[in-house]
Amino acid sequence: MGEGIEPVAADRGLLVMASVYIKGAELFPAWITSCLNVEPDDSHIRGDPDPRVPGRLFKIGLWMIGARLDCADGSRFSLLDRVIDEVLERLTGVSVDISKLEGVESAYLDVFWCRSLPIDQSLGKSVEFCVSASVLRRLAALGLDLSVTASNVHE
Repeated sequence: MGEGIEPVAADRGLLVMASVYIKGAELFPAWITSCLNVEPDDSHIRGDPDPRVPGRLFKIGLWMIGARLDCADGSRFSLLDRVIDEVLERLTGVSVDISKLEGVESAYLDVFWCRSLPIDQSLGKSVEFCVSASVLRRLAALGLDLSVTASNVHE
């Protein structure tokens, strides 16, 4: 997860985060910002110091925007589209294939879905969600892959 989006416990045990990551060894975030006309939540170039680990340098460049929601209102299915829409709304007006921009080695929408369960419930339960066709079309138009991480954890 990027520096700009901090995970928090969901009110009813469900946290959904969506972030657009653009990465590359020769990626220059300022170039991406000018191409997309969108300010990132987090960015760095290869060789910048990693503030989380003294003495460590970033090995690749990064440009990231993100959003998070909990399920305090609405169904868990609409929640996923809402958090994705919140991120993609920031890219409204972008008409380029992001994956083809100079310096880009990977460009994707990362979805993190975490559900907290009481200890007496099975942690082996499935995690179900649906990504709408309209979201998938928008991702394809932007040249973004989709990466999903789903997790059940103890409360």
